Amino acid sequence: MNSNQISKVENLFNEFHQNRVDYCHFKSNEHLDASFKGLTDFDVLFDTNQEDQVKKILISNGFLKFNSVWFLKYPYVEDFILLENGKIFHIHAHFKLLVGKSGIKNYILPWDKQILESRIYRKDYCVYTSSPTYEMLLLIVRISLKLSFTKTNFNYRREVLDAKREFLWLKERVLKKELTALSISFFGKNIKDIIESIYDENINLKNINGFYNRASNQLNKSRRYTFLQSIFIKYFRKGFQILAIINKRFNLVPHIKNHRTLKGKGLIISLLGADGSGKSTQVKYVKEILSKKMDVRFAYMGSGNGPMSWHRKVFKFGNKVLKKSIQKSEKSQNHKGKEKIDLKYVFKIMYFLSLAIEKRSKLKKLDFFRKKGMICITDRYPQTQIHNYNDGIHMGNWLNSSNFLLRMLADFEYKCYEKSDHIRPNVVFKLIGNPSVLSNRRNGDMSNEEISKKQNGIQSLTFGSDVDVVHIDANQSKDEITKQILSKIGECLLILQNEKN
Repeated sequence: MNSNQISKVENLFNEFHQNRVDYCHFKSNEHLDASFKGLTDFDVLFDTNQEDQVKKILISNGFLKFNSVWFLKYPYVEDFILLENGKIFHIHAHFKLLVGKSGIKNYILPWDKQILESRIYRKDYCVYTSSPTYEMLLLIVRISLKLSFTKTNFNYRREVLDAKREFLWLKERVLKKELTALSISFFGKNIKDIIESIYDENINLKNINGFYNRASNQLNKSRRYTFLQSIFIKYFRKGFQILAIINKRFNLVPHIKNHRTLKGKGLIISLLGADGSGKSTQVKYVKEILSKKMDVRFAYMGSGNGPMSWHRKVFKFGNKVLKKSIQKSEKSQNHKGKEKIDLKYVFKIMYFLSLAIEKRSKLKKLDFFRKKGMICITDRYPQTQIHNYNDGIHMGNWLNSSNFLLRMLADFEYKCYEKSDHIRPNVVFKLIGNPSVLSNRRNGDMSNEEISKKQNGIQSLTFGSDVDVVHIDANQSKDEITKQILSKIGECLLILQNEKN
């Protein structure tokens, strides 16, 4: 293990030991190494009587408590997430032993005390884990409770294939007589031959089905719901999960939460950079990484071809249709030597107003999402400091015009953009690189001078004193830039949590 990468995670478990917290990593100990590398989650069982103490220790060590949406949430299970060194460490804190079908977890096994009492200390990771014997029996029980009516392709389901792999790993650490004795203590002597069969053959449909038939009477004592209640709740929750996926895919009702959120306010994170700096790529990477664990909202705040409002789409389309006729009109006017505001300028004004309304609307949504505890990521950010450039206002020259109508339109646009002075991001990343390198990345479609001008403008932009501005060298590798961005987001989340406390 690299102590620099997991120092906060190590400190967390050390503090559990110092405070005599009864805990153990109780399942999937086969890939504990992956958990310490931030590649998969920690599933940790705690003594329910120490719940308040556990939460305080987690928070004091930089872990943030996230709240799951109701159709993905289980009782007695809390989510704590830490961003460190560009990695995400996620602890599922279990205060009771919930098992059963995904989406419902319809059993609470009364084995938590025995599992904690029989835990073992892993010197290689300096943590307590469940004993291999308990873990093996729990694995068998968990798979048996996930049996469906059809049982179609049981042996080839991902969860079953993973269970078989874990079973082989556990078998190297568990004697048959140990597993048999423990099983009999919970389910009686009639479980003996089927447990021995599972031990010899590994998990398959026949022996797991046989285990469930013999153990069901005892397991049913630990049910949270009746059989019919379980079916109703499962499909009710599943229905909302499907609706949430559809809603997220098509952005039908953007205000509805679809994943974990922070308690209280979230963050607005903005990335700025010239063409070729990798800004849009980093927005995509960071969004994908964070979305696996939390509710992340994205907003394209530029005027290019990113996601746009319906009315700006109309103007985009209209611009293509009218472009040729406008060009012909201009030639005709130049030939006659006349100068006047024609359709081209009217169209531009309407487009600028549409863009301003779009930006104002997006800013309001970002503010709403942040208040709901979501993480918001933006590509660019509107500003009033530089006109006609770097996502600034377009009609600034008319703010002091003698023409009342032009002045009124310019003032409306300015007030839309001015929203950004009040709805500010929490952190701004400015990706600044060598103009020659950035130009090469763009295949030379922008000159070094153009890129330098844009970058100078970005560097000159100022935000409120409460906004953390981070300059990142865009010449670095994509992975290194992503790591730096994620690490800084982690710091901002910790500051946010400390402010709440």
